[in-house]
Amino acid sequence: MGDNTTPDRHSVENLGDRILEWKPFEGGDSDAGSEINIDRLEPYRYRPLANPGRDIRLLNLMPGQPEDPIRISIFHTTLSDEPQPKRPPTRLPIAEIKAKLPRRWKVEETIEGRYIFNGGRNRAKRWQWEFPNDDLDPSLYNTSDDDIPCFQPHYEALSYTWGPTGGGGNVIVQEEASKSGDLSLKRLHLQGNLMTVLPWLRDADSPRTFWIDSICINQADDQEKGHQVHRMAVIYRGAYRVVVWLGPEDAATSRTMQLLEYVGHQIEVLQGPDDYYIPALTTAPNPLEVEFPLSSTTLDEIDTFLHNPWFRRLWIVQEIRLANRRAILQCGRSTMPFTLFKRAVTYLDTDVHSMHYLDYLFLGSTLCRSSMFMSFYRVVSLLRENRCGDPRDKIYGVLGLVPPKFGARVQPEYLNSVGDVYRDIVLLHAEHTGRLEHLEYTHQWDRDEAINTPSWVPDFTSKHFRQTSCGYQQHASGFSRCDISYEAPRSLLVVGKHCATVSTVSDRFPRYYRDSYAGLAMLNKWHSLSSEVATHPTGVPFSEAFANTILQGVLQDRRRDNKHRFLPSEQWQDLAHRLLQFTQDTDVASLADDELSITYIREAFRYCVGYSYILTPEGYFGLAPPTTKKGDFLCILLGCASPVVLRGTRPGHFEVVGTCYMYGLQDAIGLLGPFPEPWQGVLENRPGIRRRLVFYNTETGTYSYNDPRLGDLGDWERFDRETEPDDPEILEYYRNIKTGEVMDSDPRMLPEALKARGVELKTFVLE
Repeated sequence: MGDNTTPDRHSVENLGDRILEWKPFEGGDSDAGSEINIDRLEPYRYRPLANPGRDIRLLNLMPGQPEDPIRISIFHTTLSDEPQPKRPPTRLPIAEIKAKLPRRWKVEETIEGRYIFNGGRNRAKRWQWEFPNDDLDPSLYNTSDDDIPCFQPHYEALSYTWGPTGGGGNVIVQEEASKSGDLSLKRLHLQGNLMTVLPWLRDADSPRTFWIDSICINQADDQEKGHQVHRMAVIYRGAYRVVVWLGPEDAATSRTMQLLEYVGHQIEVLQGPDDYYIPALTTAPNPLEVEFPLSSTTLDEIDTFLHNPWFRRLWIVQEIRLANRRAILQCGRSTMPFTLFKRAVTYLDTDVHSMHYLDYLFLGSTLCRSSMFMSFYRVVSLLRENRCGDPRDKIYGVLGLVPPKFGARVQPEYLNSVGDVYRDIVLLHAEHTGRLEHLEYTHQWDRDEAINTPSWVPDFTSKHFRQTSCGYQQHASGFSRCDISYEAPRSLLVVGKHCATVSTVSDRFPRYYRDSYAGLAMLNKWHSLSSEVATHPTGVPFSEAFANTILQGVLQDRRRDNKHRFLPSEQWQDLAHRLLQFTQDTDVASLADDELSITYIREAFRYCVGYSYILTPEGYFGLAPPTTKKGDFLCILLGCASPVVLRGTRPGHFEVVGTCYMYGLQDAIGLLGPFPEPWQGVLENRPGIRRRLVFYNTETGTYSYNDPRLGDLGDWERFDRETEPDDPEILEYYRNIKTGEVMDSDPRMLPEALKARGVELKTFVLE
């Protein structure tokens, strides 16, 4: 925990070296500058970057006393493609370390990048930093600061909130004349928040080198801005250290930072798709008098701390996630390592007692949650609450966090309209993945009409930018890839099948679903709309189909792994029956006998909130966007995981209403028909919230990866390989035995193959 001194500036090796080429201000003592009328200096004019794709600007923040005006110098430098460590790392990859471990031992990686070992019969008590055998050189599994990649010259990158426009003031920019070598002074206007930050960052006796976006990017040059934004991920990744500025300190913030640092010292966080923590192997220095669970007063102070505007800004997420382990949080002169903040938030995010008090905890956990396995749309959805001034930055502000191959293909274009940016990103992603994952986010409520996008393009600015159905649970189009083409200016041509037409649309499930009576009343109304249907088109009893529908199929019978976390279908059907036997005084907790059942009842409300209940003449019923109308089409589109509601505008042309959940159209049943007895579809976990559809034989209790409806693969074979972040959310790998061609979709689900099977595919023009 930092005390009331400045941060450890001298630990930032060689940060001052670059300033040696600049002459000190020839005005004598530092306080002589206070006589300069800054407002009368000529304005600073940016020199164009010689190569905006490789060059950046850095600034030297000159030393001074609190009363001195702020002085900076700005210079250009060229970055290599990737930052390099001071010395080549000697540590082995974790897979090689695993291969060297004795029997019963395992190795994990912490968020700081350290390897930690666990072994023996009582693994809960056997975590250690040392390799279990003495014959392995520690340099092969330990980390060093010399291993951290950094650019030369070393610089610190500032992460802060810009704040409202207006206000602010001028700083002095020292420029060296090209011929005489003398210094000339110019003025540069900065916004108010940055004018507050710089005095706290300035050292008294030595310069500091920074990259600060609002100064180092010419904000008036949109073309340069596009190039520089494209490089921001590598700029933050290659900084010697990222400094997070949270504002001036007071007694409460200092106390909270000290507490969070203490909590962080108590645990180690292990890396993975879902970070989890273990007891720390070291004790916090200067331990506080803190009892666990934390008191309500303490948690209220933490919640207030997390209300800091920095936690709501979009850009800061990639800035801090890309930072190395030297990153710090700074509030006034108090500092703490960000790694300890992340550990503390990981603990609070999983502590049931804490979650009741921390309304803003999800903002802190957003910064700490790993996105390395997430698809593009999941990253954008995760950060939907984070704010940015330019709507284009809903895309450009996350490029450092999205799957790397896709992110590298996106070139920020601030000269394009917001609508064009959103349309182009959707088309690029569909071409990149071969899927229509964007349709899961195309609901038509809460859209900003001023953006003027076609119905098939999501509104990335919506606070409700999230999947409107459990597409990864449905696999409605199986392992197919999309077949699309774009016709300017607004038409997307897609291939699919019309499955049913909407005949009835109910009222929308209440948004305030925690009002148990309102939720129970709506479920009863939905039930009564279709209660005369004795059997679902799939042949299952109506009660079973209805119970599955209101929970969108998230049940134990649908899972191959982690079954203990889910209710069996029969138990949920019994609970669903109780839900419909309600009175106005019904207490949800009284309807269930255990915590898992109570959780499932509340989850059913959560899955239904915002939806309308729809029916079709064919006997299907399900959950659809509330903007659905009678006469809308239910369609399965190739490459889209959920059924899609389309509305005809003219012959062959449609608007997208949104995706829906329809029991009986999952697992490509709408395309291939039902499974033959005794097969059924179940889901298997994959990294990054991905689910793989596998096929279960209820008679033999065995699983297969080959769809029993599709028959022989012919010249193709299915094979496994490690899932990459750039992969589609739903995929399976196939290889042609003769040509070696590799596909991430089933060749038997290509349009020509489906048509040969008699599937009635057609082209829909989406507008």
